[in-house]
Amino acid sequence: LIEATVLSALGGILGALIGLGSAELLSNLLDMTMQITWWVVGGSVGFSVFIGVIFGIFPANKASNLSPLEALRYQ
Repeated sequence: LIEATVLSALGGILGALIGLGSAELLSNLLDMTMQITWWVVGGSVGFSVFIGVIFGIFPANKASNLSPLEALRYQ
């Protein structure tokens, strides 16, 4: 669960930085102003973490129900 949280948070932050950088680049190239709404950026990173945790719980729960011999057999 910690791994899923950290990876999805880093992915969300990286995606937000790429989006902000590309918006800044396009703003300079097209001579337009850019307005950042920080609660939207925070919401998108939060949503990324939420999805990462949800899809991290399912495999962890499935793996916790297997015996160690069964889990190693299918790797």
